[in-house]
Amino acid sequence: MSVSPLQRKKLIDLFAVFDVNHSSVIDWNDYEELLAKYKKTFGLSDTDGKVTKLKAALKGSWDVLASADTNSDGKVSPVEFVKSYAARINSKDIKFAVDFAKVFFATLDEDDSGSIGEEEYVKAVSVYGVTAPHAKAAFKHLDVNGDGKISVSEIEKLTSEYFFSDNSKVPGNWLFGKDYTN
Repeated sequence: MSVSPLQRKKLIDLFAVFDVNHSSVIDWNDYEELLAKYKKTFGLSDTDGKVTKLKAALKGSWDVLASADTNSDGKVSPVEFVKSYAARINSKDIKFAVDFAKVFFATLDEDDSGSIGEEEYVKAVSVYGVTAPHAKAAFKHLDVNGDGKISVSEIEKLTSEYFFSDNSKVPGNWLFGKDYTN
């Protein structure tokens, strides 16, 4: 199972995004910390419907990722993570990318408008550790049609580009605020 050097780099960077507590492994604790950061950033309580939906989506995401835990220690190492995602990329399993996009979109669409504006994007990706200047630069690349917002269908396409493209210049590479053109 092989992915290109660019895809491997993106997967390693994505691992770092989900290793919220910087323990060098991903486990359910990282997802709980991510949810706590999201609630704090958006001023939400456990009883908010958006939190309930996000928690369910994160649980589903964790259940998929937990299948990468080949040594059954309840944690996903960087090697397990890259190997699992590389297998999905190589099998052209678009479903995982679309499912990921839906979870990601749910965290970004603060006002439930069906689209993400720059302010929503900047605020939401701060939960993942992306700084405001990087987020603003990324949004300009992600807003491909220049209408000032990103729809769920656009985020699905961008997410697919992030995972499947070996082209360093596609807009989807900016999903988490990184510039892969260099």
